[in-house]
Amino acid sequence: MARNNVKFKFKIYREDNPKEGYRSKRCSKCGGVKEINEFSKNKYTKDGLRVQCKDCVKEYYEENKEKIIKRTKEYQENNKEQIAKRAKEYRENNKEKRNRYIKKYRENNK
Repeated sequence: MARNNVKFKFKIYREDNPKEGYRSKRCSKCGGVKEINEFSKNKYTKDGLRVQCKDCVKEYYEENKEKIIKRTKEYQENNKEQIAKRAKEYRENNKEKRNRYIKKYRENNK
């Protein structure tokens, strides 16, 4: 059986050479089969990509911008201490990583 456009379990498609990896994927919202660079990353999915394409995510955000901003502000106001604690823990646990990033940023943005 040829591997061209063979449907796999997670609506992911491969071309002839499986070593090259996935080439396209079906968006769960619009249903279009698009190149994988049209999907954002998501480390919690099996393929490492979001289920909706970037265009659909952008469209959703534009349609619900006020609601999303309101919900985010409410969360931040209600969880200030927890957010500050998490940020402090991250800074303490990743000092070297942050210092490398800051140094690189300063070199590139003089």
